[in-house]
Amino acid sequence: MVKTKDRFFNFDILKCIAIIMVLFIHIVASELYGYGKISGNRWMMANVIDSLSRICVPIFVMVSGFFLLRKDEDVKIFFKKRFIKIIPKFFIYSVIFFIFTIIFKDVKDNELFSVFFRKSTYKTIISIFFQKESYHNFFSSFFQGKVYYHLWYIYMILSLYLITPFLRKVMVKIERKSINYLVFIWIIFMVLVPFLNVIFKKNIKVYSPVGQYLGYFLIGYLLAEKPLNMKKWQKYTIFFIAVVLTVFLTYIFTKSSGKFFDYFYDYHSISVFISAVLLYDFFVNIFDGEKVFPKVKSIVKSISAKTYDIYLIHPIFLFFCERILKSRMNYFLYIITAFVIVFALSFFTSEILKILYNILTGINRKCYKKE
Repeated sequence: MVKTKDRFFNFDILKCIAIIMVLFIHIVASELYGYGKISGNRWMMANVIDSLSRICVPIFVMVSGFFLLRKDEDVKIFFKKRFIKIIPKFFIYSVIFFIFTIIFKDVKDNELFSVFFRKSTYKTIISIFFQKESYHNFFSSFFQGKVYYHLWYIYMILSLYLITPFLRKVMVKIERKSINYLVFIWIIFMVLVPFLNVIFKKNIKVYSPVGQYLGYFLIGYLLAEKPLNMKKWQKYTIFFIAVVLTVFLTYIFTKSSGKFFDYFYDYHSISVFISAVLLYDFFVNIFDGEKVFPKVKSIVKSISAKTYDIYLIHPIFLFFCERILKSRMNYFLYIITAFVIVFALSFFTSEILKILYNILTGINRKCYKKE
């Protein structure tokens, strides 16, 4: 098992891998729904990239499970530390994306940049803040989770945070066998039942925002305490098979139905579940990050610290890439170019915002001391 010192860096690596996968998923996502309307090679390229990246959300949730369930702190301190870190940014970006959607809703590709130089744009922004209807529409979308497509993850992780103090007490007081039983029940209802629904064309629904990801949350903690009882070559083989199954089962079912079939992309599909758990186990219990990546440790840690900000802001830059670049270059080249641009702009924007925040908080502290 990897030493504790090394493991923390391994979690940084996992977070970096996960955010990179998120970007790739969002870059190729729209192409998948064009099955039958675009070339088969182009669709399959998007399918392979998306399939390889589907483990991103389970990885994020398992990493959160490790860091949160292993601690024991006062409930007030827990919520103060996590909610103050997450909610303000979440709300601000929700407002930004709400306004962004209104401004660019009907803008043509050749007018994207001219929007920033129109007086009407700024009048629209100002009017949003002075219309009751705008507030009603925003809060209606905000509480229904409909502001922008990527923000669903924040609602989900916040729901897990709400039950974390309780889970911490449970993890300390009950036997591991009981926790394993809870995870086993979760796997049955959230992984196996949906799989059987697809195979036998049934419609047994078992869903709740908290319960849906609770298993990954617990697994993140459990695997850090005790690795999977399997040989390395078995883990690698099964991981490879699971990823390949996601690619080809998606293709086979899509071809059979004549339209994009997305079950095997679900974060609880049997192939995604297996590959996510095995990759997490590899980085937590086998891989030695400090030995393999000693020269880029500071870079990895810097990216890891900004994954939340990168996640929140990246759709804005992706929007412009899709509208400007996608139809003007080779698709593979577009994917690489869009990733580099979106990642770089998201990273540096989050860095600039961090610097501005530190300056503002520093000014506030000085003013407070003077008073």
